Amino acid sequence: MRPKINCRQARQIDLVDYLASLGMYPTRVSPPNFWYRSPFRTERTASFKVNRKMNAWYDFGEGTGGNLIDFGSRYFQCPVREWLPGLAAWNEKARVMPVIQGDNRHLDNRSGKIEILDDRDLEANTLLRYLRQRQIPLPVARMYCREVDFRLYGKIHTVIGFANNAGGYELRSAHFKGSSSPKDMTFLDRGQTQVAVFEGFFNFLSYAALTHRRPQDDCNILVLNSLSFLCKARSCMERHRSVRLYLDHDQAGQQRTAQALLWSHQYADASSVYEGFNDFNAWLQAQGTGQHITGDPAG
Repeated sequence: MRPKINCRQARQIDLVDYLASLGMYPTRVSPPNFWYRSPFRTERTASFKVNRKMNAWYDFGEGTGGNLIDFGSRYFQCPVREWLPGLAAWNEKARVMPVIQGDNRHLDNRSGKIEILDDRDLEANTLLRYLRQRQIPLPVARMYCREVDFRLYGKIHTVIGFANNAGGYELRSAHFKGSSSPKDMTFLDRGQTQVAVFEGFFNFLSYAALTHRRPQDDCNILVLNSLSFLCKARSCMERHRSVRLYLDHDQAGQQRTAQALLWSHQYADASSVYEGFNDFNAWLQAQGTGQHITGDPAG
């Protein structure tokens, strides 16, 4: 029988322990507060705080916070009902490395670094099932992604990998979200004069699910892999005649969209295609099977 957990039980799980299971450890500990670099973006100074006594988190960079349930649904970008079974399975068998309050020696433990072991064509049933849940057609996923094995704290994991331009991977599964070093953007040069810009690779895959049957690609692709790379990507984007922005509808995404629109007339907010949803993939999932969707995301 598969383990089950309800929201009340989930809120009682220690946030610090759960973050450790995802490979996230604090840069500073001042009990009861544990400070992390934000899991939602790349940053140098930790602005994500967990109060272990209250078992709650707050992201000072975004002004948002909540409990473990709020974190899980935001981090994995899925409804709570889809995330809870994975949490229940982890809670049943996880063996989390302890975090010693006031002792940061574990931060220098080299075993905490993601080590890529192998990559191959996508074939694991658990990953194919995850792609179906996200409404990404397998031919599209296989065109841009790999099945990746990596080691973290002595355990081997198999996930979906999306390569960046520096040789690192964005790593995703139903129960893991992270990246290997080095972290960077992904630019797909198709020799076009316009570029479509996405915050994360599942949003790009959602776009590709709607356009992959076209006789020819109509634009270059830039996946930021982190909003923090938007300014770094400016020179690349502005080499194009037009830049279509498909950023998230959350506060951070809309702020960066507004910032880019002030840079140049080359930029255009193209996110109206998923109006009413946080991002492209959330919209795609709401439509049902991607193969039956009509419409042109390019407008």
